[in-house]
Amino acid sequence: MPVISPTADPAQEERRKRERQKQRVLETLQSLAGRGVALKRHVFFVPGWAGEEGKAWTGYDGKVLPGHGPVKSWIDRIVRNPDKVTYISYVDFSEAESRNSKSFLEFAELLKARVRAKVDSPGDSIDLIGHSMGGLDIVAAITQGRDPLTNVEYCVTVASPLMGVAYARFVKAVDRLLPWIQWQPYHYVQVRNMDHHCAAIAKTNSLENRVRLLERVGAFYQLEGTQDMTVMRNARLRTDGLAKSLRQKITHLVIEGASHSGAAGITHDPRTILYLVSIIAGIPIEQPARNYGFVFRKT
Repeated sequence: MPVISPTADPAQEERRKRERQKQRVLETLQSLAGRGVALKRHVFFVPGWAGEEGKAWTGYDGKVLPGHGPVKSWIDRIVRNPDKVTYISYVDFSEAESRNSKSFLEFAELLKARVRAKVDSPGDSIDLIGHSMGGLDIVAAITQGRDPLTNVEYCVTVASPLMGVAYARFVKAVDRLLPWIQWQPYHYVQVRNMDHHCAAIAKTNSLENRVRLLERVGAFYQLEGTQDMTVMRNARLRTDGLAKSLRQKITHLVIEGASHSGAAGITHDPRTILYLVSIIAGIPIEQPARNYGFVFRKT
């Protein structure tokens, strides 16, 4: 029977393991930056609630943990554009657009217009990656309205409240964790429409729409952080009622120690960044049994 030292601190060991994990990932990212990778499709990074300017992807104003950084800085170093089939777009929304959007259903219509303005041909395949409410924007753009996006190969949601949020708890948590956010009245309207019981969430989570989503995409990826106090386990697509062939399209990844945003935010975590780059560049990834973080497998 193994002997555990009375001075051992499990929390400290977990932190050390996490730091070793991140260091390995940073070394892999550096390696990719050295040789460069090419993308096969236009990729759209979609911002979340109250972050219309997209800083979750392009860089926060505040501090982040050592080794953390915005997706854009790594994309700029890693991705090479040898021909016109390689694109990256960081979507943002104006204050006027946000003010006139009561929920992610309205943002979905704005997203469709952004995508179609960038893609040369309506039939060209694209990848969509959304943080927080941005993931709901994506899901709605694929499943709702008269002209849904049906050309999505990879749909990726990062800390997105796919099953909704507990409105009161969410507001209190964000007020406490992100005091620098300047909320506007329309932001409260938008987040209220992400409540578990609101019509927009209920519509998105109907079996009909979940089937429609998975039938229309090549693969669905969902990421969540273990320290995300705003979304928690609601960052998972409901699978009840889904056929096995559709459930197999879903890949779930937990980023250990990642929070919703801020210093330890999931979008700035190097493990998330490597995972996203691997998805859009077709780099194989081997996930460990515990599904915390991941192990990069060289080709």
